[in-house]
Amino acid sequence: MLPGEWPARPWNFLGLVPLGLGLALAMAAERQFVGARTPVRPFMEPVALVSDGLFRWSRNPMYLGLILALVGAALLLSNPLALLAAPAYGWWVQRRFIAREERLLEERFGDAYRAYCLRVRRWV
Repeated sequence: MLPGEWPARPWNFLGLVPLGLGLALAMAAERQFVGARTPVRPFMEPVALVSDGLFRWSRNPMYLGLILALVGAALLLSNPLALLAAPAYGWWVQRRFIAREERLLEERFGDAYRAYCLRVRRWV
């Protein structure tokens, strides 16, 4: 597919579903952080351990939503190579952000965070 072309087949538009759901998931998780008055930006000192709502099912629903959005974009663009962006982003975000964020949360919340990790998986 050339830049600027729309998908030739109507089923490509099914990519709008994971794209929209992924963005909605990421934004809803962000709203939970804002509601708890804890920073959304990575590596800032957390003030609350958010473990309800979306965070009952995933410790990283914001990142998960962005991965889902990348899958949707690849489907929408009908570009199989673009599907590699989702696992690549997941790997990168795990190495660059999640590992450090988890250390910060464990330092700040101790046993409460460790118990949360036992109850809730990192992704789903």
